[in-house]
Amino acid sequence: MNAFISTNATSASSASHTIVAGDTVFATLEVGGSVVARLTSSRFTSIEEVVKAVMRAAGAFMGLGKLSIRNKSQGWRTCTMLNRRHSSATAFRPLAMA
Repeated sequence: MNAFISTNATSASSASHTIVAGDTVFATLEVGGSVVARLTSSRFTSIEEVVKAVMRAAGAFMGLGKLSIRNKSQGWRTCTMLNRRHSSATAFRPLAMA
């Protein structure tokens, strides 16, 4: 995958939030106040898998997007801003994990 991923964002997500197969995970990507992708699955095994799936589902867009991920099974939620610098589905940068 040709993605720009912030090391700090990846480390923070790995340390504080985990996903295991069977967890019910909800993910939503909003761009300009509109939902461009919404997924629910119990097959994800990492936050990175969730981000990849959401970006594929979102299709082509450029600019800032707000990604929300909620793990219903473990009871946590996190949000991050994504900056897609190109219209391809793989060029993005997580700005921060909350």
